Amino acid sequence: MEIMWPKESNIFGCTLLLCLALLQEGVRSLNLLSVDIPSHVHIGHTVILKCLFELGNDELYSVKWYRGKDEFYRYVPKDKPPGQVFSLEGFKVNQTASNSHQVVLANVGIAASGEFRCEVSAEAPSFHTDSISKKMIIIDPPHQGPKISGGQSQYNIGEAIRVNCSTIQSSPAATLEWFINGKKAPDTALRFYPIISHQDGLNSKVLGLEFYVYDQHFQDDGLRLQCVASFHPFYSVSSEQSITKRHPSLSVLDIKEEKDFKRVGIR
Repeated sequence: MEIMWPKESNIFGCTLLLCLALLQEGVRSLNLLSVDIPSHVHIGHTVILKCLFELGNDELYSVKWYRGKDEFYRYVPKDKPPGQVFSLEGFKVNQTASNSHQVVLANVGIAASGEFRCEVSAEAPSFHTDSISKKMIIIDPPHQGPKISGGQSQYNIGEAIRVNCSTIQSSPAATLEWFINGKKAPDTALRFYPIISHQDGLNSKVLGLEFYVYDQHFQDDGLRLQCVASFHPFYSVSSEQSITKRHPSLSVLDIKEEKDFKRVGIR
């Protein structure tokens, strides 16, 4: 009895058809493309969070939005009304402007900061579910520049300069940097202190600077210290302090010796 094997070309054709069928099936199903969530938002502003997806041949069951583990907005097309809000601290959901592809948060506060996640689910028979998350930080910058304290207006050569730069309450705490005559201060001259947390969710920060001053620090008899507070890339403000070299005053003995020297010179 002769066994008839399928030709190689037929096997390749079947494999190709199977792959195409699988690819087509993938295109037909729910595909969560991306989420549009800003990384930083100013306090009190309105922000739109977007969830971009393609359904293919699937039917949408629900879109859910979370901050951390807490759900705050749900969109189910078959519900009446389709949108449902769950209150969370830090913002209010504008239900009228929200839908299956976006949720609008009004008057965001410091407590709104966190990881935001969009979760999209398909109806039967696929029941496919996918989600993407991104972090959003609410910023409340300080309303004035950093304060330099502890310094003097004049220093002797070899004397230690010890100053602090501090910011008023903000969220998050500003990044502080010291500059000496326009050049960034070395890490060995910096003194770090813990961030100060306040009950209203704001933070203060202090960065110290300590070094011994020498002739090379004075440019045209002047030394310039600058502290910069920044919320990259949104906000940056600085404060400066100018220092001059203290020239030692002549003592009574020095003056007498100088007069005696002049008398000797005249003779």
